[in-house]
Amino acid sequence: MNKFFLIFLMLSIGLLQVNAQSKIPTAPNATDAQGRKQGKWVITLDKNWKPTTTDIAYYRVIEYQNGKVVGKVRDFYAHNHKLQFEGEMLDDTPQNEKLKGRCVWYYDTGIKAQEMRFDDNGNLLERKYFDEKGNLIPEEQANAQIRALEDFVKGYQLNQEGKYQEALTYLENAKKVLNQQNCAEYHLLLGSLVLATQNLKMWGKAARYADDYLPALKDKFGENAPKYIEASLDVAFIYEMANEFQKAEQCYQEVLRYVEKTMGKKSKAYVAQISNIASTYFLRDDFKTALKYLLEIKETALQVYGKNNLNYASILENIGSAYTRLNDCTSAKPYLQESLQVFKEQKGTSSKEYQRVQKILDRCR
Repeated sequence: MNKFFLIFLMLSIGLLQVNAQSKIPTAPNATDAQGRKQGKWVITLDKNWKPTTTDIAYYRVIEYQNGKVVGKVRDFYAHNHKLQFEGEMLDDTPQNEKLKGRCVWYYDTGIKAQEMRFDDNGNLLERKYFDEKGNLIPEEQANAQIRALEDFVKGYQLNQEGKYQEALTYLENAKKVLNQQNCAEYHLLLGSLVLATQNLKMWGKAARYADDYLPALKDKFGENAPKYIEASLDVAFIYEMANEFQKAEQCYQEVLRYVEKTMGKKSKAYVAQISNIASTYFLRDDFKTALKYLLEIKETALQVYGKNNLNYASILENIGSAYTRLNDCTSAKPYLQESLQVFKEQKGTSSKEYQRVQKILDRCR
């Protein structure tokens, strides 16, 4: 139920869908000979409140008598089965929903988010909004938040359409009002701002939003959540483009911690993150530290990739490049020659990889 539930607009773009599962109750969903709905029904809905059997975000438990709604309607969050809405309906058709009496909406934590009263004809008499702690929000403040949420949704949709400059205007307007205390999906707003500014190649601004985005995501889902780990990798690239290499390294270190815990040090993922960390030192012209990291993973890279693998050859190339930047061509040549041979066998002598390593070797002669 979302017709009047503007305070929850952000949830319509959230990530609360789940696949159909046994925990969602079932009902006969019967109709009579005249095609009228009869008895108890359970209707599964997507994030846009359209009936679906996949990507379920909500489900409705409702009862009919001769096609008319009787008793209270209850909507639930599919991801945790907590009550989302409870109230009476005069009409449940999506284009013409009408409510009556006292109706209540809830956050997915179970705390009341909104309460409205309607007369017997469906006219709104009173409405109240509450924050995630259950405190009453003054009407003027609530209205400002609703407008901000509408800007948030509009900006999010424009992002999906690739209209990043237009999206940014709406999203920045929303951020003036919304924060982690008054917006349950604040991390999505920050993520949308990061996406828009990244695609506009506004790297400095993207980095500033990323400064807030990662902590909000971590606070929402935890440091071991895939969403947080994936975002850390994305944000590391933004920091590199903004020349904030220490922050990029911190992101890779977060991912490395997760990889070490879940996959171990003898994994391709571990090698990849150490290589990413080394790259931040290359970008800082700290070739000695970059070399330390690369030498640390050389043997593991050989074990997990094999000596004829392009990833292993790239690590050898980077080791050789680090030595050459340190004016130590004697140490560099064996690594460069070995990587050159792999690139020759796997990509050919005309490949950019082969040509790149050959140039480095030529400078060492």
